[in-house]
Amino acid sequence: MENEVKTSKFLSLVLRHNPASIGLKLDEEGFDFYLSDNLVWLTNFIPAKFIKVYE
Repeated sequence: MENEVKTSKFLSLVLRHNPASIGLKLDEEGFDFYLSDNLVWLTNFIPAKFIKVYE
C-alpha cells in the first residue's frame, strides 16, 4: 500500500506541475495527448462536450 500512495502522490504532483517530464502533453482542459509512431496526435478519451455531429 505504501508504494501505491507514493505513486499516487508522484503522479498528482507531476500531472499538476510538469506533465511533460513523464512524456505527457495536456491540453488546456487537462486531457492527455501523445504522439504515435506515425506522428499522429492521439488520446484515449474525448468528452462528449467536445464532439459535434454535423448533418
